[in-house]
Amino acid sequence: MPKKKIKIRRVTKKNSSILSRLHPLKALFAVVILSAFGIALFAGMNANNNKSVLGATTILPTACSGSGSSGGYCFYNSGGGCGNLKLSGHSGSCSSVGSNYVCCTPSCTVGNYGCSTGGNLQECTGAAWTLITTCTKTQTCKSVNSSYNCYNNPTPTPKPICTAGNYQCSGSKLQKCNTTGSAWTTTKTCTSTQTCKSVNSSYNCYNNPTPTPKKTPTPTPKPSITPTPKKITLKAPTNLKTTTSCWGDDTSGMKFTWNKVSGATGYNFFSKIGPYSNYTSEFTYAITGAALPKLNVMNSLPPNQTVYWYVNAVDKNSGSVSPNSVIASKKAVVCKILPAKFNLSSSSHDCPLARGVELPYPRITLTWDVSVGKDYYILHWKYSNSSYRNIQINDYPNSYQFNPDENKKGTKISWYVTASNKDGSTNSSDPKKVGTVTVPSCN
Repeated sequence: MPKKKIKIRRVTKKNSSILSRLHPLKALFAVVILSAFGIALFAGMNANNNKSVLGATTILPTACSGSGSSGGYCFYNSGGGCGNLKLSGHSGSCSSVGSNYVCCTPSCTVGNYGCSTGGNLQECTGAAWTLITTCTKTQTCKSVNSSYNCYNNPTPTPKPICTAGNYQCSGSKLQKCNTTGSAWTTTKTCTSTQTCKSVNSSYNCYNNPTPTPKKTPTPTPKPSITPTPKKITLKAPTNLKTTTSCWGDDTSGMKFTWNKVSGATGYNFFSKIGPYSNYTSEFTYAITGAALPKLNVMNSLPPNQTVYWYVNAVDKNSGSVSPNSVIASKKAVVCKILPAKFNLSSSSHDCPLARGVELPYPRITLTWDVSVGKDYYILHWKYSNSSYRNIQINDYPNSYQFNPDENKKGTKISWYVTASNKDGSTNSSDPKKVGTVTVPSCN
C-alpha cells in the first residue's frame, strides 16, 4: 500500500516565535510533548473508527482552534472547500497557519482504510472515503489481523457429485464413484450381449436374455367360395343279379351286384323281405359294381322267403340322383347247419385205488372241446393193429372214461371223436386228427 503523501508547510516566524525563544533542547521536548498530546486526543475521539491498512502511516490533524471553528480539524484546502481536503500536518490552530487551511468536520477518520459497499478497498483522505483499489473477482475486501485489503479468495472445495463407492451405469459403461466423491470412474464396459443395469440394487453388466422369436401371425385365409357343382344326369343301374348258396350259417348269404354307372360316387340300396313288407334303404360306396355284403336286414330271414331289391346311382358332389333301377328278387334257401368244428383236448391214464390199494386194471380218460350244434358225440378208439370201436356218448358232453383189457398193458390206444346232429357230422380237428394214449401197468 503506498504511503499517504503529506503536504508540509514551512513554519513562519510568527508561528515559531515562542519555540525560538526556548533552549534548543527544551524546544525539542515541547514539540514531542505537543505531538503526543495531539495523537492521544485524536485516537481517544476515534477509538471505534476503522483501522488503517497494515503498514500505512497516518498523520492526524489537530483539533480546530480559533475563530468560527468547533468540533473540527484543521485541513489544507486545495480549492474545493471541505469536500477536497488533505491533511495539513500542522499542530497549531488553522488561523495561525494561513488562508489555505480551513477547519472542517470529516465524515471518517482521516487516514483509515475500509471496504466499500461494493467490496473494494477505500481510504479516508479528508472529509470523505476515497476508492484506492478495486478488488478482482477472485478477491474479497476484508480485514485480516486488523488490516484491510483485497485478499485472494480461498479455492472452493468442490461439492461431491456422488457417494464414494457407489456404482452407476452410463450407457454401456459401469462406473464407480471415487473416494472423494468428485468423479465417476469407468470400471467395466459391457459387451454387445450385455446390458448395464441395476438388479436388486446391484449395478453390473448383465447378460441379455435370449430374445423370444417373434411369432409370425398366421394370415387369416380368405374364405374360398366353392362353386356349386353343376347337376349331372345319371343313368339308372342295370344288370341286377342276386347270388346265394344257402341261408342260415355264418359263411353264406345273399349277395347283390349291378353295373357301374358313370359319374356316380355311390348308390342307394333298397330291400325288403316278402311282398307285403316295406322297403328299407342303405347307402353304399360300392361304385365298382362289386357284390354288396350280406345286409343286416337279412339276419332274421325266415326260410323260403323272397327278397326284393333295387338301387339308384348318386353323385354326392352335385347331389344328383339317377332314376331307380328295375326291381330284382331272389328266394332265400336255408342252409344245413352242421356241428361246429372242435379239437381234441387231452388224454390220460392211471391206476385206480380201492381202500388205499391199487387195483390190477388200468383206467383211460379222454377229453375234447365242445362242438356247438351237436346232438351227441361218437368216440372212435382202437388198440394197435386192430379196428376202431365206436361208442355213442349222450350223457357226457365232452369226456369219457373206460377200462382197457388187463392183458393190454403197454399197448397204444388211438382215438378221435365225431360230433353229430340231424344235418350231419363233424370230426375232431386236432392237428394230428387222432389222439393216442398208452395203457399203464397196474398191480
